[in-house]
Amino acid sequence: MTELLKTGNGCNPSTAKCRNRRDDRRLRPLERIARLTFGFVVLGVLGTAWPLQPSPSGFGTHEQLGLPPCAMVRWFGLRCPTCGMTTAWSHCVRGQWRQALRASVSGTMLAVAAAVVGLAAVVSGLTGISGPKISMAAFNQTLLTVLGVIVGEWVIRMVFRLW
Repeated sequence: MTELLKTGNGCNPSTAKCRNRRDDRRLRPLERIARLTFGFVVLGVLGTAWPLQPSPSGFGTHEQLGLPPCAMVRWFGLRCPTCGMTTAWSHCVRGQWRQALRASVSGTMLAVAAAVVGLAAVVSGLTGISGPKISMAAFNQTLLTVLGVIVGEWVIRMVFRLW
């Protein structure tokens, strides 16, 4: 008899576990506020690059924010793994992709990721749709990949003196 009560989505309406799958993806009000806040913060960080003039040297743009010059450049004459990221972000917000990649490949990737993640979070917060679930393993793998790209780019720049 319970077979007759099953709905098209494979659940039994007489149990508490039967809910519309579309409702499973809806965010609660607090979750929506959190997504909106996160999205606007990420986009705000990206927007901070807009008034900055990209440094012609490919790094050092961060100094316009009142931050000190890179200690590694000052002490050893070598770029650090994050040198050029602010410059890359500053080029990205202007659509200057070639200059952004020249300043920092990993910085360009992070700027694009920030734009995508920030916009997705704002859209999710506005619509209340959660989007795809990401496992902790996938998150960790992504984080390690990003760190690998940053360090890999730095090693390539040091070996081939591309700075």
